[in-house]
Amino acid sequence: MINQAVDFVLSKINLYVGDRSKSVTVDVEYEIPKQVVTEAMYLRGAIERMGTGTEEMTKQCLVKGLGKPEFIPNHGFQTIIRRTTAPPVEQIPEKYPTINGQVTEQVQSLIKILFNEMDRNELQEKLHLTHREHFRISYLQPAIGQGFVAMRFPKNPNHPKQRYLLTAKGIELKNKITNNDKA
Repeated sequence: MINQAVDFVLSKINLYVGDRSKSVTVDVEYEIPKQVVTEAMYLRGAIERMGTGTEEMTKQCLVKGLGKPEFIPNHGFQTIIRRTTAPPVEQIPEKYPTINGQVTEQVQSLIKILFNEMDRNELQEKLHLTHREHFRISYLQPAIGQGFVAMRFPKNPNHPKQRYLLTAKGIELKNKITNNDKA
């Protein structure tokens, strides 16, 4: 880009073009040396000097509080710009909340009726629930999220033969719930 701008300016000035008597290339001499024109254009702000991009990059990094970039010449050119540290993230609320550190009533009722392996329809029938989405959001997802229930095909939640079963943690909770009901 710089060379095009300089060549444009120099093309408006007297120019001597040599001949090809000594080689296939032609010598070109300008009335004013190319370096003088380049310097004048740089001082006018029309172009950058070769290598001034790094100065500008350093200046902008310091303005933004990023510190000086690191320039590494290896098989080309590599620049490392350090990022600022991210502000602390607010604590994300628990996806499946519990009541006073206890398991919700919905999850408890699901755990009570779950025997061996059961599919979604069987679970909903036992709980007398008809709305599939409500069952999934209020019962199934919290129970899975808290580690009480596991899926037969965890990598494929929509598997046509998907079934649900109690985990060791779920069996332990089921025993506690049943013992409390008897007392």
